[in-house]
Amino acid sequence: MLKPMRVGALVLMCCLGLAQGSAAQAVDFGFHAEVDALVASERLAEAEALVETAFLASGTRPLGDRLELLDTLADLQARSGKDRDRGDTLSNRAALLTRALGADHPDLAPVYAAAGDAYMAAGAADLAAARYRAALRLDEVYLDCASPALGLSHRRLAEALAANGATAESRDAQAMAEDPARRCGGTDGQTASGRTITIPRAGGEGDFTAVELLYGTDRKPSGGLRPNDYFGWERGPLAYGQVIVTVPRVHKPGQIEAPSLRRFQWDENPALHIVLTDLDPLDEAAFFETVAVALTQSDAQEVFLFIHGYNTSFADAAKRTAQIAYDMNYDGVPMFYSWPSRGATRAYLADAATVQVSARHLLGFLEDIVSRSGARKINLIAHSMGSRALTEALELYAARHPAAREVFAQVIFAAPDVDADLFVLQAGAMQRLAQRITLYTSNADVALGTSQALHGDAPRAGGGAAPVVAPAFDTVDMTLLGDDFLQHTYFAADATALADILWLFWRNPSPAARCGMVETDLADGVYWVYRSEACDEGLLLPAITLARRFGDEALARFDTLRADLGADADPSELDALQALLAEILPGAGPGPASAE
Repeated sequence: MLKPMRVGALVLMCCLGLAQGSAAQAVDFGFHAEVDALVASERLAEAEALVETAFLASGTRPLGDRLELLDTLADLQARSGKDRDRGDTLSNRAALLTRALGADHPDLAPVYAAAGDAYMAAGAADLAAARYRAALRLDEVYLDCASPALGLSHRRLAEALAANGATAESRDAQAMAEDPARRCGGTDGQTASGRTITIPRAGGEGDFTAVELLYGTDRKPSGGLRPNDYFGWERGPLAYGQVIVTVPRVHKPGQIEAPSLRRFQWDENPALHIVLTDLDPLDEAAFFETVAVALTQSDAQEVFLFIHGYNTSFADAAKRTAQIAYDMNYDGVPMFYSWPSRGATRAYLADAATVQVSARHLLGFLEDIVSRSGARKINLIAHSMGSRALTEALELYAARHPAAREVFAQVIFAAPDVDADLFVLQAGAMQRLAQRITLYTSNADVALGTSQALHGDAPRAGGGAAPVVAPAFDTVDMTLLGDDFLQHTYFAADATALADILWLFWRNPSPAARCGMVETDLADGVYWVYRSEACDEGLLLPAITLARRFGDEALARFDTLRADLGADADPSELDALQALLAEILPGAGPGPASAE
């Protein structure tokens, strides 16, 4: 059952002293576009040779780049039916990971298993058995003995042994696959529940907070039973479920903490990193029953749905949604929709094709949320290429429901990778569906600059020399925000940007009534330049959170909250927070003064 996140003193402890997000790597679209063009023209051998040459020359490139080249090569070999070569490529990937992470790293298990699958398809059962043994050795360390994932590992090994003529060993492995009690050393063990709890939560529960999210997806299950790889990149039918993502106590708002080789961290640790720990598929009826129960536990009685962008895995989407919800201390029901992005920089064109199809599934998901969730408000945020799915879904929604008015509260497009002219047309069609549509844009967005070049220099709605303006939406120029290299995730990585989103969720204020907004004229309209220095970056988010949670009682409760924090709190910061809270609370008028 979903539980609302705690507020009160936790809000202050989590939100004081905010930091900004981490840097991202540049994307080499050109090389991958060349490979995609060769694949599209069925010149697979040339594409494979191109990638092999690039890998041989990649010795000084970062580990992630080299692994991605091997992934591309394995994909091409799968397309060509070269299963033996694909097994060799995946074995090379495992060797590369072993040198970088050590022989006992849990991420090696799925790579060994995939190599075993390739060898089995090629009829090389002896090689397959060796890879399955390597995967099983790690799975027995990191998985619960009753886990269905561990049973699957034994079953794969049994099939390979049988194909290799090792009948007795195959029977033993099959018995282990079928009997959790036997895997657990002959004891009753832990009954497998179907939920994939596969990441051990190191440390005490005081070291992290569990954020529960609901999801919709049209990804096809991959066959893996670990949360991180349960869903792959292939297209599937609309599916529903619930996940748990842990956020460490040491989390800095805006960041998605992950293991770092530079810090000698190999494994995900909930005490240090944001980790997807649980995934529980639900049928449609159970999903909406869970939504209804969660809403009864929420004072806000609202839903927030996040649609991710290109180059994003299911696990990445879950972690980003959890980060946003946690950093805003969101007291509604957080959800995300994950379309089948391949989660790789090489797959821009493939993602662009897939997201158009997913728009139709997203439409049905939105219709069900509107008609079946019982939410008082439904807020939507789409990022980057995910905005293509949302714009198309809302345009179709408007056509299918001509009488619909303001069925959604806030609709926010953050750095949308959508043709600028098309976005204006679609926004006009969807305008009546929302209380307010907001476009966050930046002319320093490197990723969208590259996308513009790929689209024949056609401007993107989320970035360009001149912001896109129209009566259907508010345009907010966020160019001055973001310290990530691509300046593409500023909406979630900057505390004041999150505060602006939360303010929209809370009161639906116009840009003129929000902090840091400077009105700027264009020939065909106005837009707003956001200057975060006009807002107290460390206090605006907790102030809005407290005001939203407690309303006019927030000031009356402040002394109690202050006492809860004790001697660890900075009195000057608390004084400033109290003053800011007093400024925000009266009426629905302007809050902290906009920049001059």
